[in-house]
Amino acid sequence: MNHVTPEAKAELRKEFTAARRDRYAIKGKSWLHILECEEFESAKVVTSYISYGHEPETDDLNQELLQRGITVLMPRMLPDFDLEWVPWSNSEVATNGRISEPVGDAFVDLSKIDICIVPALHIDGEGNRLGKGRGCYDRALATLERATSASIFTVGIVHDGEITAPILPHEAHDHKLKAAATPTSLVRFG
Repeated sequence: MNHVTPEAKAELRKEFTAARRDRYAIKGKSWLHILECEEFESAKVVTSYISYGHEPETDDLNQELLQRGITVLMPRMLPDFDLEWVPWSNSEVATNGRISEPVGDAFVDLSKIDICIVPALHIDGEGNRLGKGRGCYDRALATLERATSASIFTVGIVHDGEITAPILPHEAHDHKLKAAATPTSLVRFG
């Protein structure tokens, strides 16, 4: 862990968000290649998310997961900014600000989750991710790791150029990912 201040992380978030907005206005990239990972061969329950804005698009990925008969769980933010997971079948969603969230009962047996697809602004070469700053996914990943005895495969999806060599600022509560994917590659971390 390197020494970090919340202000330093906030500045990086601003920088990375502006760069993403400027560089990735064109849509149409795909992350379907991650489904060829060995972890997906036997996966039965996968968390994903409904992308918005300049995030990597998840529409085709989510549709392909459903077509393969995989149970897809989407996050729903609770008032305390924790996440709960709700089964989704390309069905009804509600909006929470700019975010689309699933409607329905929460999935309770977290030990059954095999893979967690995670949004990120940037990921470094050690698997540290920089998210949007509320800690939702760090808390959710901690809960999932406890529920699955740390066997869950976590993969962050980012645009080309958003996996960087310099180590990102991170704190003790930040959770490292096991892999990161761009539209053209998959990188695994120790």
